[in-house]
Amino acid sequence: MTWLESTDFPSGQLEGTSYNKYSPWVHPQTKAVYLWDFDKNSWLLFSNTGARMYSMTIDPALDGNTLYDGDMWWDQRALELRVYHRPTPASPGQTVTGRWVSSTNPEMSLVDTNRNNIIGIIELDAPTSDIYEGREVMFSVSRPYGGAPDYMIDYEWVVNPNPAPVNYEPQPGVIINSPDQATTTMIFEVGTHIMDGDQQLPFNVYCKVSAKEEYADSFVKSKDRSEQVTVYPMKQIVDPIDYYQLIDTQFGLGVADGSQPASNEGNTYKIGAPLIGNSFFMIPSDDVVSNHTGLTFTLTDPADGEVDQENIVGSVYMAATGPINDIYPDVSDGNPPSGFTITLSDVNYETDTVIYIVSESEPTYRTTLTVTAK
Repeated sequence: MTWLESTDFPSGQLEGTSYNKYSPWVHPQTKAVYLWDFDKNSWLLFSNTGARMYSMTIDPALDGNTLYDGDMWWDQRALELRVYHRPTPASPGQTVTGRWVSSTNPEMSLVDTNRNNIIGIIELDAPTSDIYEGREVMFSVSRPYGGAPDYMIDYEWVVNPNPAPVNYEPQPGVIINSPDQATTTMIFEVGTHIMDGDQQLPFNVYCKVSAKEEYADSFVKSKDRSEQVTVYPMKQIVDPIDYYQLIDTQFGLGVADGSQPASNEGNTYKIGAPLIGNSFFMIPSDDVVSNHTGLTFTLTDPADGEVDQENIVGSVYMAATGPINDIYPDVSDGNPPSGFTITLSDVNYETDTVIYIVSESEPTYRTTLTVTAK
C-alpha cells in the first residue's frame, strides 16, 4: 500500500515511500484535498492553508468575519476552543453549512454533511425567591449564542416533584401554563409550602430542549436541557384588609392612619395586629417614594446602621389587591395604590412585635413600628 492509498492521515515514512513538499493527498471519506507541509511536518487543507485564530466572547461571524474551514475560536465566555468545519459537498452544487465544532466534544461525523445543526447554549431565566403559593411567576429559556432556528426546536418544562408527594387528596402541584414554549408562567398551588420538621420540600424546575422529530437527523446532538433551579414556595399571602400611610416627617419616617388608626409617641408608632390573616399594607406617600430608594422592614434594631439579614420581615412592593381596592379613598381613579405588603408569618400575636423601618438610602432616617398583641 502506498501512502496515497492510506485510509487515515499518513504520518512518518511508509515503507518505500517519502513525501515531497506540498505532496497532495485526498481523504478517502471526505474527499478533501490536503498538501504536505515539509517544514511543519503536517498536512494542510488545500481549500484554506491560512486558517485564523479568534479570541472573543461572540461568534466571530457576528463580528463581520468570513469563516473558513479550519479557523479556530477561543470562546472567552464559555472557556472553550472551537474549530470551524464546513464539510466538502458530496455532489456539485450542494450547499453545505459550516459550524463550530468543540475541540473537547465534537460529537459529529465529518462524513455526514447534513448533520450540522446544533441546539446551542441554553440559558435559564428563573426567579428563585419571593415565589408565593397561588401567585403567577415567569420562567424562560433562551439560546442567545446561535444554534438552529426556533422552528426546529421543541421545549418541555419539567417540575419535579409534581404533584407534591403527600398522602392526602387532592395533592397540591405546580400549574405550567405554557409547557411547550420557551417562556411560560407557573403557579405553585396553595399547599405546596410543605414542611417536614424543619426541612421544606423543594421543587426542581428545568426545561428540556430538543430537535423536532422531523429535523432530528440534521442535529449533531438532538437533545439537551437547561440548568436546574430549586424553588421553595412561600406560604400564600392573604389579601390584607388593613392599610396604613407611610409618610415623610421632619423627624424621619412616620406611620399615619389608613383603614385603621395609628398612634405615635415621638418617632415610635403603634398599630393593631391584622384583623384577618397575618398581613397588612403600607402605602408610601409621594415624598417617601421620591426621597428614598428603598425601605427595609426588620425585627432587630439596626442601631449601628447594619441590617440583620436573618431578621428581615417579609415585604413585597406591589399594587394593592383585594379589599383595599374597595376602601382606599383614591382608588376611584382606576389606579390601585402601590405599597408594601408586610407579612408576619412567624410572629406570635400574643405579644407586641416591634418592626424597624429603615431607609436604604438614609440608614439613620428610620422609625419604629409596634404591632400590638391581639
